[in-house]
Amino acid sequence: MDTQLNSNYHKNKLPTPPLIPSPTPTQQKKPKSRKPGYIVNVVLNILFLYVANHLIAWEAQFITGEWAQVLGIINVSIIMNIAAYALFVFYDGRLFYLASRSALDVVSFIVGYRLYKVFPFDFNGFFEMGWLNEVVPYLLILGMVGIVISMIVRVARFVGNKNIYY
Repeated sequence: MDTQLNSNYHKNKLPTPPLIPSPTPTQQKKPKSRKPGYIVNVVLNILFLYVANHLIAWEAQFITGEWAQVLGIINVSIIMNIAAYALFVFYDGRLFYLASRSALDVVSFIVGYRLYKVFPFDFNGFFEMGWLNEVVPYLLILGMVGIVISMIVRVARFVGNKNIYY
């Protein structure tokens, strides 16, 4: 009897819906949620610009006098981010987005490299976190590697006609 019920269950099973082909990357619609993200990015970068330019005046315990040596390139990076993301609010075509993000990545890599070389930080007097003086340089290197990988992946996805908006 159990076999009878089991076979009847399979006989009365609903048919599987037909497979619907997924759209090709060129047919995919852009998500509508990117514009608010671009606006948030602009607002946060304006905040970062303010903070970066006031750390010395605020006498932040972990910032050394060498901060002035990296502040220029940090400002360039932040201002470029503000400009690019403000433009993305109005237009973020694939090629424009790729070129802009690639330029931002190059500048971000340069910022990471300058921070690594100058290292304008001293965490010894900052809540007994002197161990960060040994860890942060490795985190900066890891960040630079991540930037390079991100650039390669974005270009490969662009060439492969896949979504580059990540």
